[in-house]
Amino acid sequence: MRKKVFIITDREPGSSILKLIRADGFEPVQTACDLEAVQRLSAESRNVAVIILDLAVPAAAAADFFSVYRDTPDFRRIPLMVVAGGASMAAEQRCLELGAWDFVSRRRPQAVIRRRITNMIRHSTLPFVETLEQMSEFAPVSCIYNKQRFFAAVRGMIGENPKRRFAFFCLDLEKFRLINSFFGQPEGDRVIRFIAQLLREFSSGRELFTYGDMGAAVFAFCMAFDDRRELTDMACQMNELVHGYPLAFDMTPAIGITIVEDRSKEISRLLDEASLACEQCKGNYLRPYEFYDQTMEEKVVREQKIVNNMETALANGEFVLYLQPKYDLTTNMVDGAEVLVRWLDKERGIVKPDDFIPIFERNGFITKLDYYVWEHTCMMLRRWLDSGRKICPVSVNISRVNLYNPKLADVICGLVSRYSIPVELLQLELTESAYANIPELMKTTMKQLRAKGFKLLMDDFGSGYSSLNVLKDIVVDVLKIDMKFLSSCDTPGRGENILDSILRMAKWLDTQVLVEGVETPDQVTFLRNIGCEYVQGYYFAKPMPMEEFEKNMIDSDVAVPESLRRTEAPVEISSDMIWSAASQLEKLFSNVMQAVALYEFDGFNIEVLRVNDAYTRAFGGSDLRGAPGSFMRNILPEDRLVVSKTFASLADARGAEECEFRRVSSGGSVVWVHAILKYVKTIATKTIVLASLYDVTPQKQIERELQNYRSAIAASKRSDTCLLVIDDSEVDRAILSGIFKEEYTVLEADSCEKGFEMLRARQGGVDLVLLDLMMPGMDGVTFLRELRNDAVLSETPVVVATVDASPNMQNRMLKIGAKDYILKPFVPAVVFRRVCNVLESARRLGESLLSAEVKKQTESN
Repeated sequence: MRKKVFIITDREPGSSILKLIRADGFEPVQTACDLEAVQRLSAESRNVAVIILDLAVPAAAAADFFSVYRDTPDFRRIPLMVVAGGASMAAEQRCLELGAWDFVSRRRPQAVIRRRITNMIRHSTLPFVETLEQMSEFAPVSCIYNKQRFFAAVRGMIGENPKRRFAFFCLDLEKFRLINSFFGQPEGDRVIRFIAQLLREFSSGRELFTYGDMGAAVFAFCMAFDDRRELTDMACQMNELVHGYPLAFDMTPAIGITIVEDRSKEISRLLDEASLACEQCKGNYLRPYEFYDQTMEEKVVREQKIVNNMETALANGEFVLYLQPKYDLTTNMVDGAEVLVRWLDKERGIVKPDDFIPIFERNGFITKLDYYVWEHTCMMLRRWLDSGRKICPVSVNISRVNLYNPKLADVICGLVSRYSIPVELLQLELTESAYANIPELMKTTMKQLRAKGFKLLMDDFGSGYSSLNVLKDIVVDVLKIDMKFLSSCDTPGRGENILDSILRMAKWLDTQVLVEGVETPDQVTFLRNIGCEYVQGYYFAKPMPMEEFEKNMIDSDVAVPESLRRTEAPVEISSDMIWSAASQLEKLFSNVMQAVALYEFDGFNIEVLRVNDAYTRAFGGSDLRGAPGSFMRNILPEDRLVVSKTFASLADARGAEECEFRRVSSGGSVVWVHAILKYVKTIATKTIVLASLYDVTPQKQIERELQNYRSAIAASKRSDTCLLVIDDSEVDRAILSGIFKEEYTVLEADSCEKGFEMLRARQGGVDLVLLDLMMPGMDGVTFLRELRNDAVLSETPVVVATVDASPNMQNRMLKIGAKDYILKPFVPAVVFRRVCNVLESARRLGESLLSAEVKKQTESN
């Protein structure tokens, strides 16, 4: 039950003061200053936190209340605040003499009134009573009802409202224990308190809504409803808010719902039903909720048997390594293998991975199983090395759950080092679907692993809806494509054409392609004809136990069937082959949103060979082959030398280059173009170049305006303006410092704690703070809140600079006082302009306040 604030007044309290009271978790109770008020106060005194007496009530009534208050022991322990309008010092003194704890003018800022109320509660006997209640009724971290008290509250709510329909919810944070493991228990506690606060906010707007903490990051709440749509809307809204929590972790709540049909059913049984429904939607990223039905119990029983035995099975070595060979079609020999895992249960025999892997991913046990497989693979490789066997590289899978571990690269490197395994023998497979869910985290992890020398394979490439973006954004060594990709096309030949195009693009990007799921001779023939070099599938070999692989694949030379050996010379990419695939390439390019083109450079001339639709929309079609020299003619003369030098450098180094130039578009306007060029192949004397082109005209316009803006404010800008950059990324701090160091004094801090130290040391001498949100220790949200509560530093302007683009976080930060919200990666001109706007706004505000103060003093004199 929430504590109450008694407001004794003869008029309606302001909505703002009621909002403040509710925001602090209290229930406001308004009453007139009469005998009924005293009676209600007597009945509920143990649950009253503060009494607020409006001095505007009749003087006689106020005097009577003071008398009762002084003479009643249960009343005297409750803090009494008197609120007055323009009362005199004498009135304040008299009220304090009569027993008031505090006296405050109604004109005082609401934050001051709120702080005074908090101080009174802190110094009353109420905290001691609340502590005892907390211990028996409230969960220690979340400070909301524990399970026992929640059950009692739900039973009472349902029993007292027989005509209302109720639904019972269970909310479980998937993989919560990984948050504690990877980010520490303090961060886990902050997540718990965040969920509890969401439940408080939901309850404030609903008449019948009870919630509680069931422990282990599981929450439950029960609410009245009229329409089933209310329940699904509630689940979706809760899911969206939880996803908005600022943490580099996929915060995924699973929400189970059961309708209360039998009002006599035990509340614990309702929790069981909602929990069952909750388990069914774990791992379902399309819908975060599920309604309970009786068939769920049978599935849960089967899954529970797996969960009950998983730890014992791991300890007893029941998980064994299977290997499926990979073949090189150019040599007809085994080129490596993929390590898979099977569960050999003593009673049930072989348990299929599809039966236990999804369960382990949901409950987090997959992290232990992954490490088990990695370590036993290293042990196997070490044994092969020690025995002097012919050896081939093997690949192991990394589950999406392990990608959340910021120390993943260190863990795998530690295993390789412990067993002295050359990194080229252990290859790592990650799924494209994992990239779709957590692209930034996956890019960081893959970059770390490649830097350590590991070869990376992208499994299930083409299964998602952003495959080309994946290929554009990240660097992998091998793309794995399943032959099922071809069977999913309704149009005959369409899948084959796309696969052919992907293979050619991969060759240009120096990326291997391995096609898995190969099961027929026709598939092998087709793959050979399109130049596929690496395959895997049941046609060649099924996954086999480690001992069988060692005997048949390593200790003997096993080739693909003789009938499929190719006698023709390996296919080389030629100019004719590139353009014979033009139609497929065009389809492939059309899925890329930015302009893309293929160029041919002979050392002097640059010709456009192929473009996508985005290129044509941006620049027109006059560049295409058939109009010699048209590409360079459309570039402004003063920029042509830059473009020629860039192409020449690319042809010489055979790597990647970038440049910027101005060209005339199809409409006759001048467009600034930023080009990213990549070497593809040299055919005879000509170099084939793949380019992505971006229209950066708006940025250039901003830069010109910015230069004018700098000149305009240079005369009035303070020479000692100081900026503080708080960001744990050294690179981002350097970028921001570089933007402002010529104009301002720039300080840097790699944590919020150090930022506070520097602010306090300079005693308000910092004019603006550039703040990142996701940092170890104190995060940016907590920093801004504490800054706003600091008497000296509260007015310091703060501009958020972060990668979190969620609307919820932007609204949240602006609501608690951020002056602007800038997204990474930075566009320097835009960052500079927006920060200058904030500084200029602060300067103008200061001048206005100073002018008002001077005017006020002049008038008073």
